[in-house]
Amino acid sequence: MAIKKSQLYSTLWESCNNQRGGMDASQYKDFVLMVLFLKYLSDKNRAGADLLIDIPDAFTDDNDNNLTEAALRKLVRERKDDDYMAVWKAYLKQYDRKKALNKELKDMKAGLTEKVKEEYESLKASPDLLRAFVVDKKWLKTLREKFYEEQDNAVLGIISRVQALHDRYADNLPQLEANEKRLEKELGKRLEQMGYQL
Repeated sequence: MAIKKSQLYSTLWESCNNQRGGMDASQYKDFVLMVLFLKYLSDKNRAGADLLIDIPDAFTDDNDNNLTEAALRKLVRERKDDDYMAVWKAYLKQYDRKKALNKELKDMKAGLTEKVKEEYESLKASPDLLRAFVVDKKWLKTLREKFYEEQDNAVLGIISRVQALHDRYADNLPQLEANEKRLEKELGKRLEQMGYQL
Protein backbone atom coordinates (compact mmCIF):
# COMPACT_ATOMS: atom_id res chain seq x y z
CA MET A 1 0.00 0.00 0.00
CA ALA A 2 1.40 3.39 -1.04
CA ILE A 3 1.69 6.18 1.50
CA LYS A 4 0.98 9.77 0.55
CA LYS A 5 3.65 12.39 1.20
CA SER A 6 1.36 14.26 3.56
CA GLN A 7 0.84 11.08 5.63
CA LEU A 8 4.58 10.42 5.68
CA TYR A 9 5.29 13.99 6.76
CA SER A 10 2.65 13.92 9.49
CA THR A 11 3.95 10.56 10.77
CA LEU A 12 7.54 11.86 10.84
CA TRP A 13 6.41 15.06 12.52
CA GLU A 14 4.47 13.14 15.17
CA SER A 15 7.35 10.75 15.87
CA CYS A 16 9.83 13.64 16.21
CA ASN A 17 7.39 15.45 18.48
CA ASN A 18 7.02 12.33 20.66
CA GLN A 19 10.78 11.87 20.81
CA ARG A 20 11.22 15.52 21.81
CA GLY A 21 9.21 14.98 24.99
CA GLY A 22 9.47 18.01 27.30
CA MET A 23 12.54 19.48 25.55
CA ASP A 24 12.16 23.04 24.30
CA ALA A 25 11.76 23.28 20.53
CA SER A 26 14.69 25.71 20.21
CA GLN A 27 16.99 23.15 21.86
CA TYR A 28 15.52 20.22 19.96
CA LYS A 29 16.21 21.84 16.59
CA ASP A 30 19.93 21.88 17.44
CA PHE A 31 19.76 18.16 18.21
CA VAL A 32 17.89 17.38 14.98
CA LEU A 33 20.26 19.48 12.87
CA MET A 34 23.24 17.67 14.39
CA VAL A 35 21.68 14.26 13.60
CA LEU A 36 20.97 15.36 10.03
CA PHE A 37 24.54 16.60 9.64
CA LEU A 38 25.93 13.28 10.94
CA LYS A 39 23.65 11.44 8.50
CA TYR A 40 24.97 13.63 5.67
CA LEU A 41 28.59 12.88 6.66
CA SER A 42 27.83 9.19 6.91
CA ASP A 43 26.27 9.14 3.43
CA LYS A 44 29.21 11.06 2.00
CA ASN A 45 31.67 8.67 3.60
CA ARG A 46 29.80 5.64 2.26
CA ALA A 47 29.64 7.18 -1.21
CA GLY A 48 33.34 7.91 -1.48
CA ALA A 49 35.47 6.19 1.12
CA ASP A 50 38.52 6.61 -1.12
CA LEU A 51 38.21 10.40 -1.34
CA LEU A 52 41.07 11.00 1.09
CA ILE A 53 44.48 11.83 -0.36
CA ASP A 54 47.03 9.13 0.28
CA ILE A 55 50.29 10.86 1.16
CA PRO A 56 53.31 8.59 0.69
CA ASP A 57 55.67 8.29 3.67
CA ALA A 58 58.47 9.86 1.62
CA PHE A 59 56.57 13.17 1.68
CA THR A 60 56.09 13.40 5.44
CA ASP A 61 58.35 14.89 8.06
CA ASP A 62 60.27 12.30 10.11
CA ASN A 63 59.53 14.04 13.41
CA ASP A 64 55.76 14.34 13.51
CA ASN A 65 54.44 12.86 10.24
CA ASN A 66 53.23 16.26 9.03
CA LEU A 67 53.39 17.23 5.40
CA THR A 68 56.38 19.52 4.84
CA GLU A 69 56.27 22.50 2.48
CA ALA A 70 58.86 20.98 0.11
CA ALA A 71 57.04 17.63 0.15
CA LEU A 72 53.71 19.31 -0.59
CA ARG A 73 55.21 21.18 -3.55
CA LYS A 74 56.67 17.92 -4.88
CA LEU A 75 53.33 16.14 -4.35
CA VAL A 76 51.47 18.85 -6.29
CA ARG A 77 53.97 18.59 -9.16
CA GLU A 78 53.85 14.78 -9.36
CA ARG A 79 50.17 13.99 -8.76
CA LYS A 80 47.48 14.13 -11.41
CA ASP A 81 45.37 17.28 -11.54
CA ASP A 82 42.18 16.64 -9.54
CA ASP A 83 40.02 18.61 -7.09
CA TYR A 84 42.27 17.88 -4.13
CA MET A 85 45.34 19.04 -5.97
CA ALA A 86 43.51 22.26 -6.85
CA VAL A 87 42.94 22.81 -3.11
CA TRP A 88 46.59 22.10 -2.33
CA LYS A 89 47.67 24.47 -5.13
CA ALA A 90 45.41 27.20 -3.75
CA TYR A 91 46.88 26.56 -0.31
CA LEU A 92 50.43 26.87 -1.64
CA LYS A 93 49.50 30.09 -3.45
CA GLN A 94 48.16 31.59 -0.21
CA TYR A 95 51.18 30.26 1.69
CA ASP A 96 53.55 31.96 -0.80
CA ARG A 97 51.56 35.18 -0.48
CA LYS A 98 51.84 35.00 3.32
CA LYS A 99 55.62 34.47 3.07
CA ALA A 100 55.95 37.46 0.73
CA LEU A 101 53.89 39.66 3.07
CA ASN A 102 55.94 38.55 6.08
CA LYS A 103 59.16 39.42 4.23
CA GLU A 104 57.72 42.82 3.26
CA LEU A 105 56.69 43.43 6.88
CA LYS A 106 60.16 42.47 8.11
CA ASP A 107 61.76 44.87 5.60
CA MET A 108 59.39 47.66 6.64
CA LYS A 109 60.21 47.12 10.32
CA ALA A 110 63.95 47.24 9.52
CA GLY A 111 63.42 50.47 7.56
CA LEU A 112 61.45 51.97 10.43
CA THR A 113 64.20 51.04 12.89
CA GLU A 114 66.76 52.78 10.68
CA LYS A 115 64.61 55.92 10.46
CA VAL A 116 64.22 55.97 14.26
CA LYS A 117 68.00 55.69 14.66
CA GLU A 118 68.52 58.58 12.22
CA GLU A 119 66.00 60.77 14.04
CA TYR A 120 67.58 59.91 17.39
CA GLU A 121 71.00 61.00 16.12
CA SER A 122 69.54 64.33 14.94
CA LEU A 123 67.90 64.80 18.35
CA LYS A 124 71.19 64.13 20.15
CA ALA A 125 72.89 66.78 17.99
CA SER A 126 70.43 69.50 19.03
CA PRO A 127 69.66 69.78 22.79
CA ASP A 128 66.96 72.41 22.17
CA LEU A 129 65.18 70.09 19.79
CA LEU A 130 65.51 67.24 22.29
CA ARG A 131 64.11 69.44 25.07
CA ALA A 132 61.24 70.55 22.86
CA PHE A 133 60.48 66.99 21.92
CA VAL A 134 60.76 65.44 25.39
CA VAL A 135 59.60 68.25 27.65
CA ASP A 136 57.16 70.21 25.52
CA LYS A 137 55.59 67.47 23.46
CA LYS A 138 55.72 64.59 25.90
CA TRP A 139 55.89 65.70 29.54
CA LEU A 140 53.91 68.92 29.27
CA LYS A 141 51.28 67.19 27.18
CA THR A 142 50.96 64.49 29.86
CA LEU A 143 50.84 67.07 32.65
CA ARG A 144 48.23 69.08 30.77
CA GLU A 145 46.09 65.98 30.23
CA LYS A 146 46.38 65.03 33.92
CA PHE A 147 45.51 68.58 35.01
CA TYR A 148 42.39 68.66 32.84
CA GLU A 149 41.46 65.19 34.04
CA GLU A 150 41.74 66.29 37.69
CA GLN A 151 39.84 69.48 36.91
CA ASP A 152 37.05 67.48 35.30
CA ASN A 153 36.98 65.11 38.28
CA ALA A 154 36.71 68.04 40.70
CA VAL A 155 33.89 69.64 38.71
CA LEU A 156 32.06 66.32 38.51
CA GLY A 157 32.51 65.89 42.29
CA ILE A 158 31.03 69.33 42.97
CA ILE A 159 28.14 68.66 40.58
CA SER A 160 27.35 65.33 42.24
CA ARG A 161 27.49 66.95 45.72
CA VAL A 162 25.18 69.80 44.66
CA GLN A 163 22.84 67.26 43.09
CA ALA A 164 22.84 65.22 46.29
CA LEU A 165 22.04 68.32 48.36
CA HIS A 166 19.29 69.27 45.93
CA ASP A 167 17.79 65.79 46.09
CA ARG A 168 18.01 65.82 49.87
CA TYR A 169 16.43 69.22 50.51
CA ALA A 170 14.30 69.93 47.43
CA ASP A 171 11.16 68.42 48.88
CA ASN A 172 11.81 69.62 52.46
CA LEU A 173 12.39 73.35 51.76
CA PRO A 174 8.74 74.19 50.97
CA GLN A 175 7.73 72.17 54.03
CA LEU A 176 10.16 74.09 56.22
CA GLU A 177 8.82 77.40 54.91
CA ALA A 178 5.23 76.31 55.56
CA ASN A 179 6.14 75.18 59.10
CA GLU A 180 7.89 78.49 59.72
CA LYS A 181 4.78 80.49 58.69
CA ARG A 182 2.52 78.26 60.79
CA LEU A 183 4.74 78.62 63.85
CA GLU A 184 4.95 82.38 63.31
CA LYS A 185 1.12 82.63 63.30
CA GLU A 186 0.85 80.47 66.43
CA LEU A 187 3.47 82.61 68.18
CA GLY A 188 1.60 85.77 67.17
CA LYS A 189 -1.69 84.40 68.61
CA ARG A 190 -0.05 83.40 71.91
CA LEU A 191 1.62 86.78 72.24
CA GLU A 192 -1.73 88.52 71.60
CA GLN A 193 -3.32 86.37 74.31
CA MET A 194 -0.59 87.52 76.66
CA GLY A 195 -1.07 91.13 75.59
CA TYR A 196 1.99 91.51 73.38
CA GLN A 197 2.28 92.17 69.68
CA LEU A 198 4.73 90.62 67.25
